[in-house]
Amino acid sequence: MIVPLYGEIIPPAHQGQTQPINQSIQESDITTNIVEEVKLIEELSPKTAPINPEEPKPFKLMPHKAIYEIQLHPHKKPKDPTVSNVTGEASIEIIKTKEGWVYKQNLEVQIHYHDGTTTTIERNIASWESPTEVSFHIENFRDGATEFLLQGGAEVTEEGGWRVYFQKPDMNGFITDQHLTFPLGHLEKVLETIEKGKCILSDQIVFDAIYEMQAPVRINTAITLLKEDFLKDITLLPSNKLWRLQEALYDIQSTNSIPDYEEINIDIFSTGVIHSMETTWGEGVTVVLKLKELTVYQ
Repeated sequence: MIVPLYGEIIPPAHQGQTQPINQSIQESDITTNIVEEVKLIEELSPKTAPINPEEPKPFKLMPHKAIYEIQLHPHKKPKDPTVSNVTGEASIEIIKTKEGWVYKQNLEVQIHYHDGTTTTIERNIASWESPTEVSFHIENFRDGATEFLLQGGAEVTEEGGWRVYFQKPDMNGFITDQHLTFPLGHLEKVLETIEKGKCILSDQIVFDAIYEMQAPVRINTAITLLKEDFLKDITLLPSNKLWRLQEALYDIQSTNSIPDYEEINIDIFSTGVIHSMETTWGEGVTVVLKLKELTVYQ
């Protein structure tokens, strides 16, 4: 899925075309990739990252760092009546490497309650994707204490399927003969679909550890062209056109017409930069991310 911000979606164990694998075959040299790529990310701070690069290409994923303001959705009341407001900031960073893409996300959100108390949620994500290997490390904090840690990866099997493994926590992964797509790969497919002038991208089998998922899901994406006057300053982008992605998530074997999970609305530019995003958290709180700062990398 497209770089979702936060979620507590934990679908049931995948049925059908996946086979569990035990920890003894989960070890892989791929795990060293994420360490090396995270070091690379740390070296590319916003202060030293190159700006004013060559003209970005439309419908191609653009290396960048984006800063977002997080607010409570103005028209959707939280299901939890004790929540009074949500404030915070997030950053998304995408860097091109020789063999793939690095993705980094940092988030800090304050959930305010009517009784005057506040809960602070933090999330740090680092992942690396290539056509044949993936690594990810995700850690959530609530009021400074680690709440969730997920680390692992995936690699193409000799038969052309995928082997997904988890190192932290210590749990079984799975092998599937499905052609899996991962978050940035899915985003690239969305941009290709927009370039072709199509309005639907159907039946994408996506494994997105960012959502704390332990199994792939099927995603249908409806694409709508929005108005062209959202950004006045487009010096960093090939155009200020925006497309809205309405993503519906289903269990792979589901035959329901209604999505099995909360739908996600994302507005993107033709370079894959997210302009705004609406998403619902596990607490039943719907928030909106709005772009407020953008740095483009060479």
